[in-house]
Amino acid sequence: VGGGKGKGGVNLIMGETALPWAPGGGLLDEAAGGDVAAVKALLAANPSSVQLRDQRGQSAAHLACWYGHTEVLDALVATDVSALRARDHTQQTPVHLAAWNGHLETLRFIHAHDADALTAVNLFGSTPAHSAAMGSCPEAMIYLCEAIPALWSARNHQGALPQDIAQQNGYADETLAVLGGMGALKCA
Repeated sequence: VGGGKGKGGVNLIMGETALPWAPGGGLLDEAAGGDVAAVKALLAANPSSVQLRDQRGQSAAHLACWYGHTEVLDALVATDVSALRARDHTQQTPVHLAAWNGHLETLRFIHAHDADALTAVNLFGSTPAHSAAMGSCPEAMIYLCEAIPALWSARNHQGALPQDIAQQNGYADETLAVLGGMGALKCA
């Protein structure tokens, strides 16, 4: 599971939903492409554009987090900090997407600006820790555990803990050993 590189039009995979993206010059496209100067110019001309959504409810903050464009996210948050809590049609927030792709710098930025955003739950009951596990990003799981230890006891609507998903992805032993060594988690 992975994502595209931004420019050039790619399909992103999030859960079972493909997100088509093709450059076109608007705020969403510039955020996905990581063009900080263009994003700042578009926001200066129309600050309310920070709330724009694509056909799946994805905002510029979602796209910036998917691709790990932390400087773009900074510009969006400077315009409206609520951009961090934007929700798409499946109730995914930007932090779910940053966690899925293991963008640690972006996760740290979000934590510094709105720590509560790290606890968001999507339509499936999944937290950002579940997203990190689904995206096979152990470093993101470790970061989230350090930041919000309660995420590790959160079960999604299927009853799965983040470490259950990590185990399904085949990296649980290494990651859970690190987490257990931090004293932040006791695995069943």
